Amino acid sequence: MTEKRQDSAPAIVLGLWFLFVIVGLTGFVLSRYYVPEFEGAYASVSSLRQTGWLSFVQGIHYFGSAALIVGGGVSVLSLLWLGRFGWADRHLWWSCLLAALCAVGFQMTGNLLPASAHDVRTAFTEASIVRGVPWVGQQLSDAILAGSEVSTATFERWYMLHLVVVPILALVGALIGVRGGRRALSSASLRIVVAVPTLVVVVMALSLQPPLGAAATAGDSMGGTVQPMWYVLPMHSLLVAAQGISPSAGWVGAIGLPALLALLAAAMPIFVRGRKGVAPRPFGKAIAICGVVVLLLCALSFSDGFQGVLDDSPPQPLKGAGDEASSGPIDARLAKVGASLAKMHCLGCHLIRGEGHKIGPELSHVGRRRQNAESLVQLLRDPAKFGGTIMPSFSKLGDDNLRALAEYLRSLR
Repeated sequence: MTEKRQDSAPAIVLGLWFLFVIVGLTGFVLSRYYVPEFEGAYASVSSLRQTGWLSFVQGIHYFGSAALIVGGGVSVLSLLWLGRFGWADRHLWWSCLLAALCAVGFQMTGNLLPASAHDVRTAFTEASIVRGVPWVGQQLSDAILAGSEVSTATFERWYMLHLVVVPILALVGALIGVRGGRRALSSASLRIVVAVPTLVVVVMALSLQPPLGAAATAGDSMGGTVQPMWYVLPMHSLLVAAQGISPSAGWVGAIGLPALLALLAAAMPIFVRGRKGVAPRPFGKAIAICGVVVLLLCALSFSDGFQGVLDDSPPQPLKGAGDEASSGPIDARLAKVGASLAKMHCLGCHLIRGEGHKIGPELSHVGRRRQNAESLVQLLRDPAKFGGTIMPSFSKLGDDNLRALAEYLRSLR
């Protein structure tokens, strides 16, 4: 019984790397048929769905990538629960962290490649969030997009990251994992850990087809409304929380805090050595429980806009909140008050007549397409009801201020 318990942790990590091999091999096959260009990517992905065996390979790759993220999270929590993050288990722990990070990296760099409208908008939105980082944000954003908007150069860059850079990091992590858990290579636990997720992925690939939304157009290359994907839900929740403190602080929640947590996790074997290099299990269990609670809270906080692994449908607007009907003449007095509010609450994410930031859509001419004041008030009060967005709620401003802000937005033509 003791021997099985001892090799369960290495088996969990090595089983995750075996799944990486499956995803990597299927990705290599698909790369032979993929065209990394803005105009040709969508057509090349669509053609894969028309060929039986390639459609199956695509399914293995897609659902395997999703399983990697779930498996990465479960593996980290499992090693914490088992107390396998001390100095004696440093190679196993670091390998597990690299696996989880590479899983997210695979998914994020691969998300753009099908070139659907949602994928392209998401890529621009992610770069826009990075743009909020002080001093170097603009340079980082331009490096991510290979320019100021999503283009063929963006596809080529992300394709190279997806096909070369992330796999190299994964290979390093796998070698570290083998060093820390070579005894588990022939264990029964490893065979179970490998067989179960592989079987699930194969069944899903046989019975389901990976989702593919509408093709992107040139207008999508500069962003738009997006639905946060399920695997970035924790980062999205942190982003919304940070924006609740300051609209320009979104990058702190989406980038700063996750990076800090990753560094602290990597340093745990150095600072949590325990007896003979073994970490104290109660401490690890406490962290694991906290992690599960945080994930549940993130899911509950975005339950209305949650997008599952099988759902790639575009966000739907709130019924009855259309902008076809105008609310009449602009109230100049309210619009003046709204202009002051916009400087405090909108310019952190939006560009208005040359001022502000380009994290969200530009609002310089928003009044040309939105003239219904009540619709704007509803959008400002509860943005999530309009189909999912990174914009926080401004309900705390009160109804009078929301109406003033809506009048100002209507005046921007």
